[in-house]
Amino acid sequence: MEEITLLEKLNTAEKITLTIDNKIVYLNKDEILDEFNNMAEDSYFSPALGVSLDNLTREEKKEGVWLEFFYSEETKFAELPFTSLLVHIQPKFYGFNLIRCFNEKYEGRCLYLNLSKLSTQFYNYLISKK
Repeated sequence: MEEITLLEKLNTAEKITLTIDNKIVYLNKDEILDEFNNMAEDSYFSPALGVSLDNLTREEKKEGVWLEFFYSEETKFAELPFTSLLVHIQPKFYGFNLIRCFNEKYEGRCLYLNLSKLSTQFYNYLISKK
């Protein structure tokens, strides 16, 4: 059986929220995924060096552009459980930590999505929706 990629796992999210400077922006999930998938074409997973601490993540989430991918039940990728994945979208990046939320806390080892192109176009798309 072929394993699912991290990008495929992100595409199975039930809901996606966009938060810009601590304000939720309501967008169509399919529209966000189309743009996200364009940015993430040819992306690949690698183990992340990052570890999240809940209180610091919640404080950082108050500023900047964040996407959160929500799942209806606990799911796993690379044997790491989560109910949502939080991503801080920044321009001029070639990859992102995906912060796992589990038991309502953003704690533990992150996942990492390596991009084959810069994130700037996707970032600009998201901030244009503010």
